[in-house]
Amino acid sequence: PSIDAAVQTTIAIIQMGIPIARCELLDAHAVRAVNAHDHLGLRESPMLLMEFHGSAASVAEQAQSV
Repeated sequence: PSIDAAVQTTIAIIQMGIPIARCELLDAHAVRAVNAHDHLGLRESPMLLMEFHGSAASVAEQAQSV
């Protein structure tokens, strides 16, 4: 994973017309801070966090698409 890959993924999701409510990009430093604060073991590399809105079925469909 890289920041460029995350940006390209976000662009592709938007171009596919998937209604994404929120997309947050965390770099490795931000993930490290989250791990330390919340005692998690997330891989310390760039990641996207996505939020979808709608019914359970539509959210599941949107999440499956990405």
